[in-house]
Amino acid sequence: MAEVTIPPQAPEIGEKEADKTSSVKRGPSVHQIYALPAPIRTFPLPTFYPNNPLSLFHVASAWITQLVSPPPAEPVVIHDGVWTEVTMSVHITDEKSMRALWEQGFYGKGHLSRSEPNWLKREQVRRGLQEAHVSEILTVQRRQERAQAKWERARLEQEAIQKTRQEEARLAEEARLAEEARIAEEARLAEEARLVEEAKLAEEARLAEEARLAEEARLEQEARRMARQDQARREAALVSQKLAPTLPLPPVGPLQLLSLPNSRHELLALSKQTPVVSVLAPVGPLQLLSLPNSHVELLALSASSPLENCAPASGNGYAISGSRKDDEKPSDHLLTNGSARPPTEDLTAHLDAQNSLFKSMSSGHGQNGSASRAMDSVETSSVSTDGKSPRRHKSVRFSPKVESTTFQLSDPPSPCQSLATEKAGRQRVMDNGTSKMHESPVFNPSKDTAESVPVGQDDPIVNKEHLQLTPEEAFFLSFGLGVLRVTDAETGQLLSNKQLFSRFRQFSYFPPRVGPEEPDLEPDDGFLLHYAVYHHFRSLGWVPRAGIKFGVDWLLYTRGPVFDHAEFGIMVIPSYSDEWWEDKGKQRARKTWAWLHNIVRVLSHVTKSLVLVYVDVPPRPRFEQALDMGITEALKLYRVREVMVKRWSSNRNR
Repeated sequence: MAEVTIPPQAPEIGEKEADKTSSVKRGPSVHQIYALPAPIRTFPLPTFYPNNPLSLFHVASAWITQLVSPPPAEPVVIHDGVWTEVTMSVHITDEKSMRALWEQGFYGKGHLSRSEPNWLKREQVRRGLQEAHVSEILTVQRRQERAQAKWERARLEQEAIQKTRQEEARLAEEARLAEEARIAEEARLAEEARLVEEAKLAEEARLAEEARLAEEARLEQEARRMARQDQARREAALVSQKLAPTLPLPPVGPLQLLSLPNSRHELLALSKQTPVVSVLAPVGPLQLLSLPNSHVELLALSASSPLENCAPASGNGYAISGSRKDDEKPSDHLLTNGSARPPTEDLTAHLDAQNSLFKSMSSGHGQNGSASRAMDSVETSSVSTDGKSPRRHKSVRFSPKVESTTFQLSDPPSPCQSLATEKAGRQRVMDNGTSKMHESPVFNPSKDTAESVPVGQDDPIVNKEHLQLTPEEAFFLSFGLGVLRVTDAETGQLLSNKQLFSRFRQFSYFPPRVGPEEPDLEPDDGFLLHYAVYHHFRSLGWVPRAGIKFGVDWLLYTRGPVFDHAEFGIMVIPSYSDEWWEDKGKQRARKTWAWLHNIVRVLSHVTKSLVLVYVDVPPRPRFEQALDMGITEALKLYRVREVMVKRWSSNRNR
């Protein structure tokens, strides 16, 4: 059996040279790598054109050549795979088989990659052993660039927002300052108006006071003039009395007549009397003006007069009484200017002196020593308001050292707390009769942060990746093309197509219908429906791949994921159109419009169209009868109908 050479891998992209004119050596193009659409070789005859008779000779020559030297029987290369129940897939571990199945039809998926099994190449690029084009690395770079662009855009947006906020804050601050200036201007104007009004009122009060003083001066002058006239009249009367004989005045009225002496004896007695000067009671304005105006005049009057009881007619000031105690002195109740003061003012003045001293002490820490020494020399004497019993003297002393009660972060801990922390951090453990001190664990950067040792560049790289084939792909390669042999992972036995068909059907249920007895399998199980659709599109030249990433059953590629993106997304829906299913009461699958709208919404974002594939399920008796004849006869009973849906909307497609 002849061997088929596998095309080389994807081209390696070298490092860009500084000189753009220098040519870079590249490998074969993707069209050469993925030239074979299937892992088998075909030898088609030349095209025959009826209007061109020469084309008939080309067909005849090609046919004769194949008869003389027939090509090797296909398939030439058969790949080996292992069925694994854990992943419910077929694993391909041989590197040549992995590359062949991927490059000749895009079968399977690398379990350590997104799709193409290129983990080994990525590892070589990561270690710097080669510089090649790896789709995953470029995808990561593009994602990082997009993320960086998004962060940059978000940063610019945040800067714009911050700038706008700062501008708004500046405008608000300016408005606030303008409002404060306006309010201050209004307050200034109001203050000026108030001052003008107060000046006006003060001027009016001054004028009224001047008028009052002028009136009082006039009245005082008038009173003095009348006093001088009265004094002159008195002096004249005295002079007349001394000069003239003591004779009664001539009677000029009935009262004077009644006051005349009745005898000569009364007349002689009246002439011998001496005048006595006494203090007259205030009965007029002159007597009121002659009264003392202050305590000084009152004291002077009391010192010059031998009278013991003398009280002014007005109630101003304190009266000087002759009932004063012997142990009291007049100066105890007099102010420094000579005026009288109450006894309680001594205590008030002394307390004021103490308050002023306390204020001087609290004005600064530098004066604490002098203030405390001043307080040591001050002794406060408490005087009772009733004046009966004075209180004992009390000395107030303050410490010369003043400490702050505000704790800073740099202050040392409390002695009690520091001792407790030290005891909690160390534990004494007795070990073999000796005492050892175990300290609390402390973070050591040299021990905890160990430097990672890079992997050696010369270490051989073992490919840890394998190719995973879905049951539909594995059965198509085994049954449809015959290029795959599948063995059981547990027993190691080779599985036939019939055994694969039964095994894949059993594991299409959840939980799998596996047991010692013959499992009850239905003709509408998931494997049969999906394989009918997969085989249908593979036979038409499409490349179907799993579409779980976009929420569909399959994705249809025109040539493969290397050349273009998938154009259609397929949803498989069973259809029970046969009368046997109606008699059994089998209901067709019910899908809501919300389900359909969700799928179309997802596919429209990735520019894909939705295709609903209805699979007509044959009745069970007919299916079992055809299955006894062979798998091919059973698969012929399934019919596939395609319905394309574009941007379905509940309002437009009712």
